[in-house]
Amino acid sequence: MNWRRPYLPQENSSADAKRNASSPKQHKDDADLKTIAQWSGAEVADLSSHSESNSADGVDDVNPRSKQFSRPIGSPELEPKNNPHHSKDQWSHQQPPQRKGPSLKNRALRLLTLREHSRPELERKLAIHEEQTGQLALVLDDLEAKGFISEERVVASVVYRRSSKLGAKRVGQELQHKGISQEAVKEAVAELQTTELERARAVWLKKFGQTATNPKEKAKQLRFLISRGFSTSVLYDVLGTYVDDFLPFDDN
Repeated sequence: MNWRRPYLPQENSSADAKRNASSPKQHKDDADLKTIAQWSGAEVADLSSHSESNSADGVDDVNPRSKQFSRPIGSPELEPKNNPHHSKDQWSHQQPPQRKGPSLKNRALRLLTLREHSRPELERKLAIHEEQTGQLALVLDDLEAKGFISEERVVASVVYRRSSKLGAKRVGQELQHKGISQEAVKEAVAELQTTELERARAVWLKKFGQTATNPKEKAKQLRFLISRGFSTSVLYDVLGTYVDDFLPFDDN
């Protein structure tokens, strides 16, 4: 939309005659006052008198409306940040409440749904979320009493998942790392040793499939089975008599 300056009819009054006789700058100021009066609805006489008084004082105010709506510099409406009474503490109650994370019980159940965990494992993983001393122990006691935590199930799970790839020694080490009791670890290792040869031969066939023909290949196969935790007595049966050339000691 194009804005146009409104048409101001000429007035044949004595005041206009006097203003016409004044200087060109005064004539321009009077015309501006008429325009402002048309826009704001103010009286022309009031604005003219205001302009004349300012001119008499030596002040050239081109836009008198600026003083009508101006505020002091120190006004609180213009400078709210400088007011010491406006602090962040007054608005702290308007902050949204922070959401708390899951409880210790929910965290423990979430871990148990992924796989079987022993009690020492849960203690290590949930200790950082404990807010009060002894709170975690009460939660784990309740879950253990209800059957959610079971050492027997942890042993069975580890043996089922790892026995097809590892020897009895490596499986026993993983059970110890999970905090399983020594009696349960010894029982699981003794049971795995009864099938150690069959499992070692299956692992060797899947990895290599044929007997080594040179010293480099023999050493590679030997290191692989040792890293999987199979005993030396089993290595003799799987690889042959050349084991003595690379492993002159018994690690049972």
